[in-house]
Amino acid sequence: MSHKAILIWNFLFQVSRSGTRTTKSSGLARAVSFQPGNVLSDGAHSLLMKSNERTRAMDALKNIRRQKMIEQGGCCYYCGLAMWENALKPAVQARGRSAASLRLLQCTAEHLHPRSEGGADTADNIVAACRFCNSRRHRRKQPQTPEAYRAYVQRRMAAGRWLAAQMAP
Repeated sequence: MSHKAILIWNFLFQVSRSGTRTTKSSGLARAVSFQPGNVLSDGAHSLLMKSNERTRAMDALKNIRRQKMIEQGGCCYYCGLAMWENALKPAVQARGRSAASLRLLQCTAEHLHPRSEGGADTADNIVAACRFCNSRRHRRKQPQTPEAYRAYVQRRMAAGRWLAAQMAP
């Protein structure tokens, strides 16, 4: 069993002294007898499968985000500021800014056509955007199209009224 599956297994089941395990699903507890080599029963198996699917999907999304960041030269799709990807501490040390301000420049995967509206996790639907721009676009009741939002951000950047102005030393 993989490390992730073991963690999920430990989350889903609690071992009792009698050798049975108690599952928790929908607020109800059920005792399930378990012997090594047994197949997971009903809800537990489907939860593990969903978790594995989610993990694979997140890994694929992470790879697409990384590829888009490389294609964009490490800059945000909307504002053009340099972003960081993995660890915050090296980014703070390299840029000499506070962790709070640099958290806004963390690279995120921005769906041009949102998943909530049927957008897919594909390379042609995803760009790399900083956390600040990504979150601002989706705060509106009616989010702008990616092109309109990019033009809006560029106008604000030119006027000094976007993230770069807030981060100036």
